[in-house]
Amino acid sequence: MTKKNLTILALLSFMSVFSQVGVNTTNPQGTFHVDGAKDNVSTGVPTVSQQANDFVVTSAGNTGIGTISPTNKLEVVSGTAGTSGLKLTNLPAASYLGTDASGNVIDVNSATVGVSVVKQKLVTASSTVEVTTQNGLYSFRYNGSSTGGSWQVKFLGSGSRPLSVFIIEYWTPTAYSTGTGTGTLASGNWVNIPGSTNVGTVNELNIFRIYDTTDGTTYRFEGNLISVSGVTKEAMIVEQF
Repeated sequence: MTKKNLTILALLSFMSVFSQVGVNTTNPQGTFHVDGAKDNVSTGVPTVSQQANDFVVTSAGNTGIGTISPTNKLEVVSGTAGTSGLKLTNLPAASYLGTDASGNVIDVNSATVGVSVVKQKLVTASSTVEVTTQNGLYSFRYNGSSTGGSWQVKFLGSGSRPLSVFIIEYWTPTAYSTGTGTGTLASGNWVNIPGSTNVGTVNELNIFRIYDTTDGTTYRFEGNLISVSGVTKEAMIVEQF
């Protein structure tokens, strides 16, 4: 038997005999305990400052970094007030974090916690310009013509989906009006937002508050039309909460 195999066998035998394994410590405080700085006491419980460089896995399956008594599946104690000790290198300067459909932590680009926001900056108005909600269930667009147009919605899920448009607001340079509407959207079809009417081609702001009666999600869609040097421009914002 090689020396390498003997070493592995000895380690496995040691782990089978002892219920706790310590690295850099003869006084492990968990099932697996690493004393990073090798500064723990040989008996008793390490002090808070000694625990600051420790890594522990408890018999309950909890993992502690900077603490030997984690109370959750992962607990990080940075030792500095106001600092978590957790760094997400690929999410710099994220104002708010959320999770996607798979549970991954992402930057949700939110103005308020619990609200995801998708934005389309000012571009030449075209029916090919679309914004899609963060959950991938709806797309919005402006379907315009030389005499007017409409804001449209398309359901991207399977089957059909009933919607309640509980507030509609229209602003023009000379008027303001409101409305409501209901409708059922078949998958994959562009339709005018239920309850909406045709809109002009310039200098309008339209806001729709839409409630999905199936999953309880609310959407706030804002469509802007602006004339820039005689060219109709559009911008869109959709919030999901």
